Amino acid sequence: MIKYLNKINRKGFTLIELLVVVAILGVLAAVVTPKLIGTKDKASRNVVLSNLRTINSAISIMEIDEYLDEDRNIEISDIENNYLSSWPEGPSGVKYDIVNREAVAKFTKKDMFKFTSIEPEKFYTLEELLKRSSK
Repeated sequence: MIKYLNKINRKGFTLIELLVVVAILGVLAAVVTPKLIGTKDKASRNVVLSNLRTINSAISIMEIDEYLDEDRNIEISDIENNYLSSWPEGPSGVKYDIVNREAVAKFTKKDMFKFTSIEPEKFYTLEELLKRSSK
């Protein structure tokens, strides 16, 4: 009779078995989570750098087509309307601002780009950004 009662009451998992499963899940979560977090940041950085390469390509094509020199003023709208289908937008709605060192309204490869998704108060030249992306 006692053997019969033990078989009937043994339908679930023991506390030890449940603790082992929870511990294994905890270890897996601890290993996977940091990799997933770093992947999102790296993907955002790659989107920004890809967009900046697109802008750089449009500038280069415009320079070739129109034989531009660095002293000529160029409107951003000329680049956007004639050489880009639309001005790129980064992840989470990041906007690219163009800041000229001399604070004049010309747009050349020497201008600086500011983007808020990677390092908010930091400015880079396009060449610096492309060097960083190749690492």
